[in-house]
Amino acid sequence: VLGRLFGAEISNPLLQLRWFIVDSGLKGTRAHQWSEIAFAVVFLFCRLLWAPTLLVATWRSERPHMIIKLGAVGMQVVS
Repeated sequence: VLGRLFGAEISNPLLQLRWFIVDSGLKGTRAHQWSEIAFAVVFLFCRLLWAPTLLVATWRSERPHMIIKLGAVGMQVVS
């Protein structure tokens, strides 16, 4: 669950960087383009590859209780 939360939040600094660049009037610059690319790559990697992998690993494991497994599914569905 912690890995899932970390994966969901790791793209936030890049999201904030994008906002600061646009708010500073630097939209269309190289810095803006690179921040867009970096955010997209990190976001897509975490949401489309890492999170489902963690979900499958959590679901297949015998250790976590069912409530943890259902919580992991809920987090994936919401995000």
